[in-house]
Amino acid sequence: MNFIQQMFFLFTSIILFLLVPNSLYAQDLKLESPYACPDFEFKKEMQKGQTDEDVYVMQQILNLDKRTLIANSGPGSKGQETAFFGNATRDALKRFQALFIEYIEIAHGRFDEKTRVVMNSVCKEGYFTNFGQVTSENTEVISEKVLPIVGISGPETIEINTPFRSYIAASEAIKTPSLTSIIVEGATIGDMRKISNNTFSFLVTPNEDNIEKISLQIEADGIEDLAGNK
Repeated sequence: MNFIQQMFFLFTSIILFLLVPNSLYAQDLKLESPYACPDFEFKKEMQKGQTDEDVYVMQQILNLDKRTLIANSGPGSKGQETAFFGNATRDALKRFQALFIEYIEIAHGRFDEKTRVVMNSVCKEGYFTNFGQVTSENTEVISEKVLPIVGISGPETIEINTPFRSYIAASEAIKTPSLTSIIVEGATIGDMRKISNNTFSFLVTPNEDNIEKISLQIEADGIEDLAGNK
């Protein structure tokens, strides 16, 4: 390659660099290992409907664990994260919030201040290095004494006298919860369904005379992991 060709190549490369939108460089945030967070710190809040580079990173982090996967395949799945905050991202974020319900307090699917602080913290503390991964459908139960972290969540708003589904999410695989382990006020519950090894949903039917408040709490020692801890 002569001098003129070298200069033309350099000039073309510079032009191409300037023309590429900055948002595309989110693709450079590759994870160092399957269970490592990106080197990134969230500094703003986000919600469904937004398109933002931070959403791409959030999806990467949510995809680090089977419990909070955006999707199993296609857009949003591991390696195919996007910058769009859609329904699948919101649902996965709800499951993340349920895992840390003690700190975030509500699993509403918005990336608010409390969620931002928690997600930044768990990455800095290496939480995802072994995030209770379920590596096989035939999970071997290992004798351990770690208690499961459990959260319960439901829709942000409900219509009067309209049934809705609430969710129980745990930090590890758990046995199917009993309906009697849930303390209910203002409604009746039923139809417990398994979504994954650590996530279950149940139907909540408000009482006809209740127009104010529905309370759902998990009874102490009501949830048991596969090793018998509760």
